[in-house]
Amino acid sequence: AAVIRGRKRKWFRMRIFGRAALLACGLLCGRMVFGTDQLKELGVSADVWDQAGAYRERGMLGAFISNLEFLNVEVPENYSPERAEELLMAASAAADGEEGTRLAAAGDPVPAAESRVQQPHIIAIMNESWADFEEFGNLSLTDGVMEYIRSLDAAKGHAYTSVFGAGTSASEFEFLTGNTMAFLPPGSIPYQQYILKPSESMASILKEEGYTCLAFHPGERSSWQRNQAYPLLGFDGFKCGEDMNVEAEESHGYINDRSDFRQLIWEFKNREPGEKLFLFNVTIQSHGSYTDPDYPAKVQMAEEPGKYPMAEQYLTLVQETDQAFEELIRYFENQEEPVLIVMFGDHQPSVEQSFLDEAYGVKQEDMTMGQYMGKFRVPYLIWSNYGLNAEAPEITSLNFLGHYVLELAGIDGGEYGDFLREFQKEIPALTFSGYIDSEGEAHSHLETNEFDEAIGEYETVQYYRMFGK
Repeated sequence: AAVIRGRKRKWFRMRIFGRAALLACGLLCGRMVFGTDQLKELGVSADVWDQAGAYRERGMLGAFISNLEFLNVEVPENYSPERAEELLMAASAAADGEEGTRLAAAGDPVPAAESRVQQPHIIAIMNESWADFEEFGNLSLTDGVMEYIRSLDAAKGHAYTSVFGAGTSASEFEFLTGNTMAFLPPGSIPYQQYILKPSESMASILKEEGYTCLAFHPGERSSWQRNQAYPLLGFDGFKCGEDMNVEAEESHGYINDRSDFRQLIWEFKNREPGEKLFLFNVTIQSHGSYTDPDYPAKVQMAEEPGKYPMAEQYLTLVQETDQAFEELIRYFENQEEPVLIVMFGDHQPSVEQSFLDEAYGVKQEDMTMGQYMGKFRVPYLIWSNYGLNAEAPEITSLNFLGHYVLELAGIDGGEYGDFLREFQKEIPALTFSGYIDSEGEAHSHLETNEFDEAIGEYETVQYYRMFGK
């Protein structure tokens, strides 16, 4: 009887395995027969924000097939793991040579990396839809929206993003990993499609340096599948809105930045003695849409108040961020332990197109490549309570900004950090939408020019780090 039961179990397992194999073949065949465009015509498309909801609404087959397009990341031309390793080693050798030359010229001995800069607590704030429309010089508003931040003694510049109006997780992926969306399929969400195993990030690098790495987002825990991605990126913990230890106040239906920043202060106050913190914060206050009838716009167009209701509500939120950030800085400037704070936007907001045309000073259909790239430009600032002995680059992109923060904090970013630093000498900003060269000229990825080789090398190294090992 035992033998018979054993055979039945074996037969049952083989039957299940066979059905699973047939299902997999069927799904792949379905993807080949029904391309993504055909599926969209039938009402089947990937919901990259809510994968669980997509499976419930469209069924396993439709949702799975529509997601297959994101699994196909093209292998770079002439790719090999050996070539990628050579590029990384060459970048590190170049970086070591430059450091030695600089110190020799100054007559200084070469110090250990950890002794060059006192390693601070690091707070990185990716502020939802934070953009600076005043910088274009075409708006007349009833009130300034970044008065405190403009007055702050901090390193400031502009970073280019790969997304506009949405796609927050793409921006945090770029900042944390140093990878760019430029080499990934349109519409893909790395947290859901590619971060499926432990992956190097700012968090994993800082963790090796003895930091406790915590992430905080005052929204839903599972949005963009952060709850699954963050541990794989090296974070020790993740808090969302329901985990907050301070009172959660709202502005236009979302937890506001004042409450958000007070949670950061709480985390700092409640750290263990001697503990070094890396706090990564994704805010939610200024999330769209900007149509809350119970949230009056205090900042309006000076000549015609109420002309752009959505944009004016958004600008009022930006002013709230400015005031909340002042409260954050007032706290940390009085702390004895060194603290470094970086804040940047994830993308520009989705508001009235007519407002955007007025802010940019040109209609979208008439934009040059440089003006078009302006749609993907956000501000960033880096402040410390101990003084920064460095000037921030005026132009960068989010995939480079994270490693620059590590450098300022005295943290070795490894071979990849060296590679990114060398790459920026030629191309200081590179995004899904285009790139900026060292002369400040904007380029489309459709161009064929002298930058192709460098971009190809970056693609090779990124593919190796994400898929090729």
